[in-house]
Amino acid sequence: MTADPASHPTHAEANSESSAIPPRASTSDDSPAGISDNPIAPAPPPNRQTDGRTVQFEYCISLGIVTLQCQSEPIHLAPGERAFWRSLPYQFVNGLLGWWGVPWGPLLTLRAMACNLFGGIRLAGLILLALLLCPTTGHAGIYAPDLTPLFEPGSTGTMTPLPFDAFRRELADRMLLGAPPAEGTPDIPARQELLNRTQPLLGKPTADLTIAEMETLSANLLRLRKLDVAFPLLRQFSRDRRANFALLANLAALHQLREEYPAAVAAQEIARSEFPDELPGFTPEQRTWYKRLEREYVLRLLRLRRSEPPRVGPAETWDDLFAGVTFLDDAGQYTPGQLAASDREKLPADAIAIVQQLLLWSPEDSRLYWLLAELYAANNELQAASRILDECVDSRRFQNSTLIDHRHRIREAIQARIPPDESFLPSRERTLIVGMIGGSIMLVLLVLQIRVTLRRLRKRRQS
Repeated sequence: MTADPASHPTHAEANSESSAIPPRASTSDDSPAGISDNPIAPAPPPNRQTDGRTVQFEYCISLGIVTLQCQSEPIHLAPGERAFWRSLPYQFVNGLLGWWGVPWGPLLTLRAMACNLFGGIRLAGLILLALLLCPTTGHAGIYAPDLTPLFEPGSTGTMTPLPFDAFRRELADRMLLGAPPAEGTPDIPARQELLNRTQPLLGKPTADLTIAEMETLSANLLRLRKLDVAFPLLRQFSRDRRANFALLANLAALHQLREEYPAAVAAQEIARSEFPDELPGFTPEQRTWYKRLEREYVLRLLRLRRSEPPRVGPAETWDDLFAGVTFLDDAGQYTPGQLAASDREKLPADAIAIVQQLLLWSPEDSRLYWLLAELYAANNELQAASRILDECVDSRRFQNSTLIDHRHRIREAIQARIPPDESFLPSRERTLIVGMIGGSIMLVLLVLQIRVTLRRLRKRRQS
């Protein structure tokens, strides 16, 4: 039976009743006072300054008809430090190796040099904007018919973690979905596409939405971090007391994003009892794994956060998601790449995949990101652990004494594994010297070419 649209408000109209929703002062995105006529219109970013910035520089390498575009590792610049000096090694590489590709070598090299000249690619600004504009917690699953799992079962029957670089790209994409763009700048394509798919559902009366449309709409609003718009929809569902796993899980995610942990735990406890026998797009192995994830780890994490007293600043410890794992070696010391046998027994074989999925549901959670770094370090994947901790400190502004100490020890362990006779110079200095030599040669050749050209022109004029 179809209800009369005139007798049921749309979601945009229901949003005007949100004065009864307790606002969170820390999140501009779900404040009723900041809602425009378009309920999913981006809000202006907060006026907040940050210390330093993280950038990447571009360089090109040409091989005949092929030109490779490359980017440096993220480089943190201290407050007041000029990007120009840090970009010089990459500019010299451009000058030495970038020009020789046909036909794109010169064009791409000029583009890369211009990018570096203007400060490089600013990463911290994007990440910090997402962190400032999004809630900082959230671990419950977000489900919809069009959301399919990224994890595949391995040979042991558990889910295989995503490759580290692929995971970081996916994490950054999901973080930026919830961050409205700065005033006067367009949305990123993925966010704009999600907005376009969400808008038609917002215009429909609540009673006309199918269960699948409600699941899709609530999941999209949570991914966009439009909590004030998602609240009336999921509140009405909870009042109707209908048993639907996806909507209950989305309701738990909504409550935890609003830092209402008792309500989030209550919704999650009901959701786990309603886990369906089938999930669209999930294989039986994936369904079994996500059921275990919801029952054992999502609920545990919500209960841990609920039991913590309010605090100011970053947490001093990672979440005790794996019941007492300390990440120490058998001697009780923190040694990157080593883990006590007792801790090894407590960790499930798919611990990295579990935390990866929790982070994909809540990409802003830096504390959970720290836990992932410790898991990588315990698994002897020190480069991955180091990159995560660098991002926690440099881009996410999340640090404490324990994290800084572990970051330092992981860096020392990485350096200790480099063979002493690998090179007589550190990588940065070697690149700089090679680039300077190559750039000098290029400059001499350019001057000689100009001289030859001028001589030819003079001869033509004389003849």
